[in-house]
Amino acid sequence: MELGTFASEPYFAEPIPNITVTLGRDATLTCVIENLGNYRVAWFHINRDMILTIHKAVVPKIPNKFGVTNDDKTWQLHIKRVELEDQGFYMCQLNTVPMISQVGSLQVVVPPSIITSRSAVTVRENMDVSLVCKATGQPPPKIHWRKEDNSLMRLNETEKIETVEGEYLNLSRVNRADMGAYLCIATNGIPPTPTKRILLFVEFPPTIHVPSQRVAATRGANVTLVCHTEAYPTSVNYWISDANTPLQGKKYMSDITTVPDNPTLYKTTMALTIIDVQASDFMKYRCIARNSLDETESWIQLEEVDLPAPKRHPQRVQKERLLKSNAIDYGSNGAGGPQEKRQRNEAEAAAQGKSYIPTAWEKDPSYRLNNTVADANEASRSELCIIMLGILYLLVLPFPRRNPYTFSSCDL
Repeated sequence: MELGTFASEPYFAEPIPNITVTLGRDATLTCVIENLGNYRVAWFHINRDMILTIHKAVVPKIPNKFGVTNDDKTWQLHIKRVELEDQGFYMCQLNTVPMISQVGSLQVVVPPSIITSRSAVTVRENMDVSLVCKATGQPPPKIHWRKEDNSLMRLNETEKIETVEGEYLNLSRVNRADMGAYLCIATNGIPPTPTKRILLFVEFPPTIHVPSQRVAATRGANVTLVCHTEAYPTSVNYWISDANTPLQGKKYMSDITTVPDNPTLYKTTMALTIIDVQASDFMKYRCIARNSLDETESWIQLEEVDLPAPKRHPQRVQKERLLKSNAIDYGSNGAGGPQEKRQRNEAEAAAQGKSYIPTAWEKDPSYRLNNTVADANEASRSELCIIMLGILYLLVLPFPRRNPYTFSSCDL
């Protein structure tokens, strides 16, 4: 900057600020002059060697591109919708003798823009693949890669990493777990920050996993058989019987669902429900998965199992045992049965000229059974009481002042 020697001569009161403008925005350069008087101000674009304005007149015949405004001492150059060719150095000059001038710069920045065209890449399992992402911008942008679900990227069999920098993302010996969405992110400090989503598909033949190849069921019940499949391209899945017959009708319900935790939906679950299992249903069932690469199958054996016998109450078991013993000891055909004994007693009473009154158990054999069960229950309570008496005796024995025989006894 050149300043006037004398106070009456014009001089620049402050330097022209260097400015940065985003592509497509408007820019303004300011030149502050003291004591301009009758001198004139001109603006030049040094990089293009172009005169832009002379005092209040605009020289280039570009409509609505350049303009100039001024007040008492401030002269401003206006540039509309700046382009990349507008960046560079601008000079504010006075027609003094000798001429004086000062220079300011305009930097045009451009947000990053991703120019990669491919949004999906398909590769066979165990092969190498390289994802490419290129971007433009000013200043030149940097490229970063990461997975959309923020999981680690497997670069090779031993190295996993969260982010990778560079235009190329190289993956070695990819497998089905590497499938998913990868994000290419371009940044240069100028908003907005663009992101490109690139899907990686890994092709492989179907595989089937069976949780249990032997399933047990009872007759009359419903049972569900399950197979888990993995395949890409997505496989066609179905069930057949061991006799290669399709499973159709209301007796069979087939359900195929996609496991939601895999981004490319290569995992599915096959479920076959058999309604009202009968003897003819106990056999092998085959689950089959097929895609354009191969076909595979597995099997599940449905086996019959009997219902477990119900548990019986101990008192009921005891009563049945007593009933069985009474049937032997007091059966109607036995010599000691109640009917035979009643007949003998009646004959003896008749011989003596007396009448015989039968006992309750002779009238009803179950009477003795019921009383026998009651006696058994009473005996159990008596045994328990004796045990409790022994425990109390042991507890009070260490204390000589107390009489261990003063507590109440059980009514046996």
